[in-house]
Amino acid sequence: MYSFAELVSLDSLEKLKIPIYNIDSPASGVYMSFDALKENRPSVASKILIERKKGKFVVFRHYKNDMKKVLLDPQGIFAVSDGVTLLRVFDDGQFFPITKRGFDLYYDREISSQLSRINEFNPYLFPDGGHIGATLGGDLVIRRKSDDLPKMTYRYKMNYRTGVGHPVNIINR
Repeated sequence: MYSFAELVSLDSLEKLKIPIYNIDSPASGVYMSFDALKENRPSVASKILIERKKGKFVVFRHYKNDMKKVLLDPQGIFAVSDGVTLLRVFDDGQFFPITKRGFDLYYDREISSQLSRINEFNPYLFPDGGHIGATLGGDLVIRRKSDDLPKMTYRYKMNYRTGVGHPVNIINR
């Protein structure tokens, strides 16, 4: 049996052996898996250009001796770095900066707070884009596409063994 403090200490000792937790800046390139990120060895070592447009990140990869830049396709990519900024990549094209605090990696992601309150089942779409869902209490609701859903930003802590992000805090409501 271990106490919580002992478990945290053991986790910290394991993280001392993982390169990404012990460096100041990640290697430039595309990381296809969390294992590649942990080892700080990009699956595709390449010059990456990260731009921020209208509050969103746009990522380009350089080809042919920096003569051509191409928009990065996010499918199947875990993370990407330009050597300074490290971004968590999702298949829907969203990029979120990964920050290191102590021996932990975090990223902040904005999601709709309504999704946590409605347990949607096999949605039936209506002509105006609405759909049927059920609340956790079992009440039937119809939500329309035009409804303004409040957004909340959650802070996710990445599991150092699997890379899965777990929400640990609400940043804003």
